[in-house]
Amino acid sequence: MPRGDGVVAEQAVLAAQQAEQCRSRCAEATRAIGSCFHPVRLEDGQLRTLEDRQVELTRRFDHIEIVAIRVELGETSLARIAKARRQIGSLIATLSSFSSGCASFWLDSSSAVTARSSCVAPCCLDST
Repeated sequence: MPRGDGVVAEQAVLAAQQAEQCRSRCAEATRAIGSCFHPVRLEDGQLRTLEDRQVELTRRFDHIEIVAIRVELGETSLARIAKARRQIGSLIATLSSFSSGCASFWLDSSSAVTARSSCVAPCCLDST
């Protein structure tokens, strides 16, 4: 075996490992989009503004696009990412209408019982 083949093989393995790491980061960023919808920061329980959530969604899509370009995803995948990004405004509008109706449930702990009884099907409530 010529000496150069070992170097080429090592480079191929390294490139494959880097691509897999990028794909993993992209998948993680995609899953993290779900956290953008929570009206409360899960880390500290603080209410989040719609602007905060819009900024986070935009940041997540920026990250996904960077990784997608780095791993050289095809044009179809990039077009789907761009299409999903264009929905940020609609997503925020939906969050706005939801938040305006439910924000009071998050503001004080005494609303927890009201939230539980009005947002959960009666058959799912425990009998205590």
